[in-house]
Amino acid sequence: MTAAQVARVTGTSESNIASYERGDKVPGRHTLQRILDAIDAGSESPIYVHGLVTTPQAAAAIRFGIRNGWTPREHLRIVREQRSNSKWVSRPIDHQVFLARPATTGDRRWDALLAGSTEEMAVRSGLPIPGWTQHVRLMNEWFVADVPAFNDYLLAHSPEPFRSRGVMIDPDALESV
Repeated sequence: MTAAQVARVTGTSESNIASYERGDKVPGRHTLQRILDAIDAGSESPIYVHGLVTTPQAAAAIRFGIRNGWTPREHLRIVREQRSNSKWVSRPIDHQVFLARPATTGDRRWDALLAGSTEEMAVRSGLPIPGWTQHVRLMNEWFVADVPAFNDYLLAHSPEPFRSRGVMIDPDALESV
């Protein structure tokens, strides 16, 4: 696998990977663990073979989108793609890489949404809930909808891993068609 592939999967830049290799920079503990796990998964991992969107990669893409004025719909497209990609992940090391603790998106709302999504994917796969998701919560409810009149529906139908974090979202908005 290439440095570019490892960077993509771990949600960091290729220049950071090169700096870590040269010893010019020292990665943080979570970044280092993501990199080591991504390398340990090997080039035959479906994450590399199919170019799957991991949780760290989704967070990096959302961070880029926030900085560049993307709409919430564009951010949700990334989350839907990641969730759809989870069906390709089966080995324990691949789950570890796929559901790894991401760097922040730069927006607590999207961090909470990714934590809820990660918890839900882990539960669906019969895996332990990643520890990093446990304390990612919002102080106030966030309604992920374009129409405020839809808020009552979201309160009633948001999946528990999202609702418990203050993220009110239509379950259909999380699934690819």
